Amino acid sequence: MLQSISTSLPIADLQAANLQAAPTVPLTAPATAGLALSAHALADPARAEIEAFIQQGYQKAYGAQISISMPWLLAIKNGRLKAALGMRSAREALFVEQYLTGSIESQPALVAERAVRAQVIEIGSLYSNAQKFTAPLFMVTAASLFYLGYRQVVFAATERVARILSTAGVELTVLGAADPARLAASTDQWGSYYTTNPKVLMVSLAGVMTMIDRTPAYGLMFEQFSAQIAGVCQTMETLR
Repeated sequence: MLQSISTSLPIADLQAANLQAAPTVPLTAPATAGLALSAHALADPARAEIEAFIQQGYQKAYGAQISISMPWLLAIKNGRLKAALGMRSAREALFVEQYLTGSIESQPALVAERAVRAQVIEIGSLYSNAQKFTAPLFMVTAASLFYLGYRQVVFAATERVARILSTAGVELTVLGAADPARLAASTDQWGSYYTTNPKVLMVSLAGVMTMIDRTPAYGLMFEQFSAQIAGVCQTMETLR
């Protein structure tokens, strides 16, 4: 499946992403038909709507008032916004590094994977207005980031989000607790967010791609999104 998809993705250096090493498999997508995927940089006028969507979601879920500082936002829509998240390359300091002792690439789980900092990326500010959109957003994000040359994604997740991803088949590695006492001073007000026992997690993007390849439902979803993933990768070339 990944070999056949790679021929349709207009990215100049797909071979550098090692996509040719993945097997081919049939595809399908339950609740993702009609969804549109888009990426938005800081200067994108359309970004304001997505930031407001995330902020309102955190306010509703946790009584939180947060700023959105991620350099890129990725969103899925079906007429209206359904889910969104932010992305930040480890070429700069990561938000989750505040929770950890040492740099992200020095964490034992990443050392074991021989992680290179430039190939690590953080996601955050995830909000979905329905649970069924959380895993699809994560999968298409993972695929996009893999094509862009990233190999590990790190993020802080509540118990609920971690459970959704784990149930979906994503292998999660815990790096540590997301302790608010370790955060730098800011104007953000997190409400009840930290009562959800969030953890800092790491996921191998190659592992996600293998799972997509071996799971027919995710395969079909991937096929439906393949052209949009290609477009997102072109938009996000600066993340390489």
